[in-house]
Amino acid sequence: MKKLFLLILLCRVYLTYQGKLMGEEQDVIPEKHAPEDIRSENLPAVKATGMVSERIMACRNKSFTYSSCEKVFCLPWQKCIEGTCICKLPYQCPKSDGTVCSTSGRKFQSYCQLKSFACTRPGIKFLHRGECRSETFSVSLEENDTGSAVNGTVKVKLPGNENFLPVCQSGLKITEANVICRERGHVKGAKNVYQVEGSEEQSTCLTVKCRGIETSLSECGFKQFNSKHKNVTAIECYTKDKVCTDKEFQCVNKKCIPAQKLCNGVDNCGDLSDELCCEVCTSNSFHCKSDTCIPNAYRCNGEKDCVTGEDEVQCDDRKVSRPVTNQKVSRPATVAEVPEVTSLGGGTDTDVSEVTNVGISAKDAGAKGLEIISMDTERIAALRNLTTVQCGLFNNATPTRRKRLYGGDEASEGQFPWQVAIDEEGEVNCGGVYIGGCWILTAAHCVRPNKQNLYRIKVGLYNRRIHNLQADSIPVEEVIVHENYKALTYQNDIALLRIKNIYKVDECIPRSKFVSPACVPWSNYLFKAGDRCQISGWGRKEDSSRVYILRWGYIHIMPNCTNIYGSRFYDGMECAGTYDGKIDSCKGDSGGPMVCYTPDGAAYVWGLVSWGEQCGLAGYPGVYTKVAYYFDWISRHVGRNTISKYNV
Repeated sequence: MKKLFLLILLCRVYLTYQGKLMGEEQDVIPEKHAPEDIRSENLPAVKATGMVSERIMACRNKSFTYSSCEKVFCLPWQKCIEGTCICKLPYQCPKSDGTVCSTSGRKFQSYCQLKSFACTRPGIKFLHRGECRSETFSVSLEENDTGSAVNGTVKVKLPGNENFLPVCQSGLKITEANVICRERGHVKGAKNVYQVEGSEEQSTCLTVKCRGIETSLSECGFKQFNSKHKNVTAIECYTKDKVCTDKEFQCVNKKCIPAQKLCNGVDNCGDLSDELCCEVCTSNSFHCKSDTCIPNAYRCNGEKDCVTGEDEVQCDDRKVSRPVTNQKVSRPATVAEVPEVTSLGGGTDTDVSEVTNVGISAKDAGAKGLEIISMDTERIAALRNLTTVQCGLFNNATPTRRKRLYGGDEASEGQFPWQVAIDEEGEVNCGGVYIGGCWILTAAHCVRPNKQNLYRIKVGLYNRRIHNLQADSIPVEEVIVHENYKALTYQNDIALLRIKNIYKVDECIPRSKFVSPACVPWSNYLFKAGDRCQISGWGRKEDSSRVYILRWGYIHIMPNCTNIYGSRFYDGMECAGTYDGKIDSCKGDSGGPMVCYTPDGAAYVWGLVSWGEQCGLAGYPGVYTKVAYYFDWISRHVGRNTISKYNV
């Protein structure tokens, strides 16, 4: 009777698991129906303004903003520490060809240096390019320029110009309005953008284009237009706190915005929190795999805006707009030097979306100088001058798609150049992954601290029976086991091995098509349930027979496995497998990599083989150590510059 009861209970758990995955809340596509490329668009979605999933609610509860490097790339004058973009020191900025002037009158060697210096001194802001001169930049609302005005007509006085010029009808949007209001001390940004009637004698106006991350409108791009419209732009700043209604979304900064403006690719909140936790995006924006929305204009513009990079892939059918490179400008163009461009449609105002912030020469424009280019060009130049870690590459090239397999199969030589074997006194019972420098990542249960003399790391290994020239065996100098590892529960099942630099080179192991590091994920949002990944190793087969040639297989990341493993499933663990259990890690695979790929082909070690309920048991996916959860722990030991592909 007891055996019958246990059998019924086991069946019910299995059916519950299957129903959970294949029901209306399905996050994973069944193995036999999975497409070659599993994307977030294929998963069930809910309307941005309606009911949201548990995943999105959990995301919103983390209060992500434009300073959250799990969701966005840090600016070049920032670095990512424990999930937050913080200020760098000015000397850590890349060099620039030109100087810039601040509102304090101090000259800086680059825009990045100025922004880094001002990062902890909000009163200091960018003024203009070049040497400091007795020129000012001002923004007024209406005629009251006391600095406390909260609404009115926007007028701008550019350096080198004596007069204030209004902003054309539709000459700025909420993004630019947020910059203006924040600069005037209203931290929540703008409440509204609207049009008012201008003066009859006014025939010239400006358009303004910002990215939204600026601390001063002086960093934005300007263009002058002849206008036959009398209407000009006015804004109202957000000043009073209130309780958001059911038809509003509360931003992280406590600002209330209409729910229909959520997830539209526009930073209505002013802190970007309305665009960072979105299961779907509106039609005029692009949905990133990390559940963020970016403007369609950022798609294929030559700069990665999605942390997983899919906004810059498959761009052959789109015209890639490369950002303007940094230019030496002895002084900024004044309004008088900006070409007077008549807008489209017989001299009427041109919508700001039709105005691009690119430099045009006098020859191209038929005028005497340059238009005023935004400092976004300097930001992009600084980003491109930052050194980045080269990792996750297949033979230094984007990997080609391999035929889909339903079971594990033998790998080809060099297919997993980051895969290593841990030799313990002549026996290989665990795998590991090379992450750069002199460092190997593996499971804590595979090694023992202070026993480094027991281990050797085999790199470039393919067939354990045959000695090949590309393989090598390297002694271990140090074993670092996570200080909170618990052997009974497999909590924090992660360890680092530092190998000896026997080659006497900076990277410790020379790169080749057989040996190169996998990328270490800095964000928990690079991959999610439904994504297809690869596992590899020399673990035993289903019949417990030994494996000598490296094998691999496809698995899928599963939703939270608390429903399956109950209290045995902790933070820092990740479930992955197949529905029928035919592809699974097994004895001998421990510590080896589960590698997932971003759309641009970079391989990230998303998991380390940790534990599971037997091998290949249907309904019980394998449990992996979630590497992104331990990024800061890893970086503290190996050095952030060794593994940080971005946000350094």
